[in-house]
Parts: sequence; C-alpha cells; structure tokens
Amino acid sequence: MPRPPAPDHRVGVVLLAAGSGRRLAPLTARRPKALLDVHGRPVIVRQLDQLRAAGFGDVTIVTGFRGDQLRRAVERAGHRDVRFVHNDGYATDTNLRSALLGTARAEAVLLVEADMIVPDAAWPIVARGAADAGATLWYTNGTVHPDQLGGMLVQDRARRVRELTIERTYHPAMRRKRKLAGIVQIGTEALAVARRRWRALADAGRDAYFHAPWLEGRAPLGGARDLGAAPTLCFNTPAEYYRALLKAGPTMAPRGPWRDVRMPDGLALVPVRELRHIEDYSRRRAQWLRGKIEREGVWRVPLAVDPAGLVMDGQHRFEVARALGLAFVPAAVLDYRDVAVWSLRDNYTVTRHEIVRRAMSGEIYPYKTAKHGFRTPMPEVHIPLELLRSFRAA
Repeated sequence: MPRPPAPDHRVGVVLLAAGSGRRLAPLTARRPKALLDVHGRPVIVRQLDQLRAAGFGDVTIVTGFRGDQLRRAVERAGHRDVRFVHNDGYATDTNLRSALLGTARAEAVLLVEADMIVPDAAWPIVARGAADAGATLWYTNGTVHPDQLGGMLVQDRARRVRELTIERTYHPAMRRKRKLAGIVQIGTEALAVARRRWRALADAGRDAYFHAPWLEGRAPLGGARDLGAAPTLCFNTPAEYYRALLKAGPTMAPRGPWRDVRMPDGLALVPVRELRHIEDYSRRRAQWLRGKIEREGVWRVPLAVDPAGLVMDGQHRFEVARALGLAFVPAAVLDYRDVAVWSLRDNYTVTRHEIVRRAMSGEIYPYKTAKHGFRTPMPEVHIPLELLRSFRAA
C-alpha cells in the first residue's frame, strides 16, 4: 500500500486540553480529562504517539486545568519537543481563547480536541489532508444519530461544506447532517480570518466556540472528509468513557484470561466466581449497599484482591456482586507482599500466611478482624451497572 503524502510542514498541530471535564467527575477530580487512561496510556499521550507516527512534527498543547500535571505526564512519556501554552481563563472559556492562544505561531493548523480517542486508522486520512496547507477540512464521524448533539455540518456531493451548526436538541432534519469528529484543519487563508474574529470576540469579552467565524459566515467553510470506519470516540460522562474504551479495543472486555483484562489505572475486571472472602461481613450492610448501588446505577469503588482471588478489601461489595448476578467486578490486583496487615482484635493473629491459610480452608476471620494498609487509596471508577451486567462469563 502506498504511503500517504507527508503533512505540509506549515500545518502545525494544536491540541486543545484546557478543560476540567466537570461532567466526568469523579474520574477527573485529581487529573485533567486528557490524562484519563486508554489501555495503559493517557489519552493525550496516545494522540501524541499517533501524531508522531503520522508525520506531524510541530505540536502545541493548550493547557488549563492542572496544566503542570499534564505537562509532566507528556514529558515523562518522551514528548519533550512539544510546545505548551497555558490558558489562564480556562474555567470560563469554551475553547475560543484556547484556539487563539494555540495558533499564535501557525500558518495553517490542525485543531484537535485532546480529550477523545482517535483510532490509528484515522490518522492516515488526516495526514493526506494535511499535505495541502491551504485546505480547510472538517473531519466527520458519519451521519448524525438521535443521541448525538453538538457540532455538525451539511456537505454537497463534492464534499464541500455548505453549512456548519452546533445543535443542542435533536430534530429529524439533522439526519442529513454529519457529526463533527473533533478534528479540523484550518488552511492558511481561513486561519488568518478566524484569528481576527477570535481576537475581536475575546477583546469584547464574549465566550464562544472556536467555530464562531464559520457559524457567522465570516470564514471560508472549506471541505469535509469522513473518517469512515475509524470514527473518533468522544466522551463527556463516566458512562461514555467506559463505553468508548470498549469500542476502542478488546482490552477491557472480558473475553480472555481475566488477568489479561485491563481497565484504566491498572485495574482489572475479575470474575466473581473466582473470589474468596478472607473474613465475614455484615448481612445488613451488604443489603444496604446493594440497594445503594442499584439506586445509583453505578459501581463506584473497586475491590482489592490478590492474584489468587482473595478479597483484601470489599467483602460487602463482593457479596453485592454475587447478589446482583454479576460475572465480573472491577478490582485492583495486589501482591500481599506489598500490603501491610494487622489485627483489629486482640485475640486474633493476622499475618499474610494466616490470611491465606484461613481463606483457603474456609476458616475465615470474623467480621472486622483483618485490616489492610494500601500504599495508595482505591480510585473511584463510576462504571455503569448496566455495563457490568452486560459482561458474561465464558
């Protein structure tokens, strides 16, 4: 297969990564959205690896929420040639000021939302478009579905854009539109026009999407290119995030040996039938917890288990999983050698060896006896209960 033409050196890349991702809480409580894990790599690091492989060399990242944390993560991943620009007004900026700051040195630019999963197969399509620095190209994810809102366009048969809109409610006429993919190449002429308008809006104190010059009819619309079988995967809530991970690859879905099933942040999906209690639990509390999880519709806290399936922390959650008929639950798989243990009762000795012996023999400790000390707190996962229920044991 012939190699796609290299991107024109005048086409710089700007990754918009300033947002705080409030709707993704609690997953974004301590990190920006662009650092959420995608099969072992932060979203933005994955994008940077892909951009490098596609031949893009000039990359600027616009930071905002926890910008220093994002910068350190990018540099640790080996991307030290990236330029960073900080948007101090990220908390009130939709993305117009981020676009203005990020494109200050660009002749033409590829604007990319840094908080979405882009399939590898999408980048050759984008790289071919970037061979022409004068072209403005809006990348799309096919026709609009009823559950999709946001940026859309209408194109003609020659793939010229005739209309650009941002929709907040669905109506049937939107079926003829195509959903924006979060990637747009702004050519040299259009960028000059767009930057003048962005500057005017910013100076006037107006907040708007970076699309404003095109929505207002001030900048040339250009063309459209569909990503076909390689659509981008956007997410704004925890439920959308986990569904995007499943679409992005088989790594999270429990189809093989459970120790190979990886979730974000080093967690795993472990089969409930392979788990064992190390101590008794309160039936009343397990019943209360089941009701809470069912009412909320989400599983918030992973279990802590050892490789043999001994439940270090989460005896009640384990029982809830069994009562709900779940085949898999999220868990941190930890080695007992890395976990401190002690007894909460004077008349019981708690050691790693004794925990394992009792669990394997069925002679578990009484409720609230064995205590574990973990090096880091368990992260909240916020997995939709319906998604966990959809996983079936082989």
